Amino acid sequence: TGDFNINLHDSDSRKVEKYEQVVYSRGFNPIISIMTHEKPGCVPSCIDNIVTNDLDNVITSCTVKDKISHHHPLYLALNHVTDTNFCKIKRKQYYDFSTSNVDKFANNLSKRFETTTISNFDSFADTFNDVYEDCF
Repeated sequence: TGDFNINLHDSDSRKVEKYEQVVYSRGFNPIISIMTHEKPGCVPSCIDNIVTNDLDNVITSCTVKDKISHHHPLYLALNHVTDTNFCKIKRKQYYDFSTSNVDKFANNLSKRFETTTISNFDSFADTFNDVYEDCF
């Protein structure tokens, strides 16, 4: 979901054409097709949207006319998926490999190897992983 700042009602726009090309070519579909942004003195537009690649599970979608802001809140209801293998949440870990962290890692690893007896690969891997997790 989001405020794409591309008015999907502007059919002559290159931005709309490119947006639709990117979205559709990746198997997604915009869900909202009505006005989502209303500002006094401006033409109402459809610049907020929800995209999905699972149209079969969409029950309903809508905008909520609310005066909190110029953007109407968006709503989407989906069928509950009971297959636990259908949607596995993937966790992506990001590390900070800045020069200072790499230097810290090299120094700490060197110190650990000076004070730790490495008798096999498992003890090497455990030591390496412990220092890695501490530094990054």
